[in-house]
Amino acid sequence: MKVQNRYQLRIFRGREDLGMLFEAWKFIGGKMQSPCFVQLPEWTEAFISVEPEARSRFRGILVSKEEKPFAVIPLEHYSLSRFGLRFGAWRLFWPNDMGINDLVCEPGSDLDGLLDAIIETLAGEAEPFDLILFQNAVEGSSVSAMLETSKPRRKVSVYSHDSKYVLCRSSYQSTLAGVSGKFKRNIRRKLRNLNSLGTISFESVRKDTDLEKAFGEFLRTEASSWKGNARTALLYDHALRRFYEELTERLATNRKCVIDTLRLNGEPIAAQYGVITGNTYHLLKIGYNDEYKGQSPGALLLDHTIQICSGHPVIRKISFVTGAKWNDDWAPQKLSVFNHYIYRETLKGGLGLLLHSLKRLAIR
Repeated sequence: MKVQNRYQLRIFRGREDLGMLFEAWKFIGGKMQSPCFVQLPEWTEAFISVEPEARSRFRGILVSKEEKPFAVIPLEHYSLSRFGLRFGAWRLFWPNDMGINDLVCEPGSDLDGLLDAIIETLAGEAEPFDLILFQNAVEGSSVSAMLETSKPRRKVSVYSHDSKYVLCRSSYQSTLAGVSGKFKRNIRRKLRNLNSLGTISFESVRKDTDLEKAFGEFLRTEASSWKGNARTALLYDHALRRFYEELTERLATNRKCVIDTLRLNGEPIAAQYGVITGNTYHLLKIGYNDEYKGQSPGALLLDHTIQICSGHPVIRKISFVTGAKWNDDWAPQKLSVFNHYIYRETLKGGLGLLLHSLKRLAIR
């Protein structure tokens, strides 16, 4: 165990018993009003439970303050090639397919000195490193808060992409006030066209006993879209499918997982997979039957979700998580996502900082 200033840090390695780490993680998470889905302990637990090789890479730093759990930093060691050099590096654990990562810490806390304590602790590990990469960190995240407090001199921040979201206001009309009239008319027209083909219905499943069946339908519906032809649907990605199966089971007990379905004559033609944390509906996956793509069933399902969430007593935001072009139809707001490189005072670290800084100047 390392101690710096007021923090006590302990590293948990993936092949060890991680029970204590995840219990502390849940304790900290219980104090967070609206954590991001990647900050849920179930997210990481699900992944390392289905990927033994990933578990061996996992390192979890438990940070305590006055002997009470305060933060968890999930990391992995890897080799990074940049500028013709190979760096030993630490990064946030699992660069997942959502393009979002974060650490976990008690909200509203003073994070002064935390980054230095993390670097000091990692320096005592066997794996050499020249930098730490906090990748895919959203502005306003726990990572951003730590770096804003620490203001590290040897940091290079690189914009990656946007994470877009819709604020759910008191009514459906006010939520979509910024959406173009043409798009809203198209949604209404396509809903009428779909109604002419039979009976349509919407279903939302959060109950644990119903989620297994709903997830199976989601897999088949997503695979009936272009994702199926491209073999990128979860049904054909066995490793990622196992992860989502495990995640669904773990989140089912506290009703954080939701699967929404649009049906035509009882058959699913669009489905979406979401995670609800605090006041946010995180839309992780969406798919539709390609036979009905002319009626935009995915957009109709999302439109229905926006109707339900507008004026909802709890949900205030629908996050698209990523910044895909189709998100823009809904006039979303956005947050910037960055990769933060923290270079150490090693020979390679200094050279990497110099070359990275020069590259940034050249781009400008």
